Amino acid sequence: MFSLIFIVVGMLKRIFWPISAITVIVLGVLTWSAIHYTSLSWEAQASRKLAHVADVMARDPAMFTPAALVRIKALIEADVLIYNYKGKMVLGTVQASDDMPYFSSVPANLLKEILARGILIVPVKSRGKVPARQLFKVLNLAGRNAVILSLVVSEAERLRFVREISWTIGVTALSGLILLWIFSYQVARFVSDPLEELASAMERAGAGKWDVLVPEKGPPELVAVARSFNYLIGQLKEYKRLIQEAERDATAGAMAAGLAHEIRNPLTSLKVAAQMLCEFLKDSPRELKRAEAIVRESRRLEKILNDLLARSRQELHRRREDLNDLVRQVGELAGEELLARGLSIRMELDPDLPPVMMDGEKIEQVIWNLIRNAADAMNAPGEIVLRTLCVRAPVSGVCLQVDDNGQGLDDEALRRAFKPFFTTKEKGTGLGLAICREIVRRHGGELTLANLPEKGARAEMCLPTEGV
Repeated sequence: MFSLIFIVVGMLKRIFWPISAITVIVLGVLTWSAIHYTSLSWEAQASRKLAHVADVMARDPAMFTPAALVRIKALIEADVLIYNYKGKMVLGTVQASDDMPYFSSVPANLLKEILARGILIVPVKSRGKVPARQLFKVLNLAGRNAVILSLVVSEAERLRFVREISWTIGVTALSGLILLWIFSYQVARFVSDPLEELASAMERAGAGKWDVLVPEKGPPELVAVARSFNYLIGQLKEYKRLIQEAERDATAGAMAAGLAHEIRNPLTSLKVAAQMLCEFLKDSPRELKRAEAIVRESRRLEKILNDLLARSRQELHRRREDLNDLVRQVGELAGEELLARGLSIRMELDPDLPPVMMDGEKIEQVIWNLIRNAADAMNAPGEIVLRTLCVRAPVSGVCLQVDDNGQGLDDEALRRAFKPFFTTKEKGTGLGLAICREIVRRHGGELTLANLPEKGARAEMCLPTEGV
């Protein structure tokens, strides 16, 4: 009983109230629009009646008789009144009354507005307290003084339509909310709750927080994914602990190779199960989105695993290399990749750059990582500048500067950028820059980050040339 209450409360918080609010707002807008455009349509129809009567009376002076006005009233279903240019009623199908204050005469301020605009619509109270509109139009008659033609049109039909449409929309809204409540309860009970817990745990694990486990409940597909995820988290926690110990005693490579086999198998099972779940939920867009998040985060965990393995293998195979050649090679390949994102690369290479003893593959890995970080910090259109130069202080060496025109880095990001598992990206592992700095330092160099004075950031890698 209590679990049922918790499910209903959770459903109300996550599904029912937001969608209900949107439904009420949409129906309210539809109701207002229907009423508003009904009023506009009614006024347009009344204005057409006024224009037609005015045209007939302007062409036939014989229409200015009580009998003629009565016939016109029967045809258009509206009272007809004639006022002189001073605003006093001279002819009409009804007598003056308290319920219709403009019948006997038109107030001076209203008369002035009618004469200035030529046509005017004014709301009034008709007999029986039924709302009505009184329409005024100035008639310029040949050989006679101008007169004011007025029609008093009842709004009873318009109000009836408004009541009907309001009632219809209200019943529809109530029925929709009841059906939504029933559907939300079923979805929350069997799919949404366990899937939301699993997706949230995957996001925390992808961010490096491996202290999460998810309940193995819900449909069979979700249970299989949850079981694989829990096993994977246990293996990752053990792997991280062993890697930290291995780095201290220089045995990380051997241990990582053994654990990689153990972790990749459940990781593959997790991805396969999540992909099967995507097929199962392809007709449920909301749940499919969460299942796709599981697949996406599984790939992210796989990248973390690969980065951890890369960090444990840092043997250098040095030989004499030209930094310009490496930058040009990586820059040309990366330029083709970034072109589809609306980004470009400009290279400013110092032709007098001396050769450096380095591990070319490792330095290429650093260059790739710096270019990708710069690209991720920008929106199209944008330009990345790759600049090489010689330096003399504090030691002789060569430097590569990678400049972007993004938003730059805040103080915390600058301070923690090279810390393992720190990242500002949604899908980042937080190991890329840490690995790059370790590679550069093993070459005797340094990797730094700084904001540019105007806009963007600069990553600078400097390698020594002494001893070459």
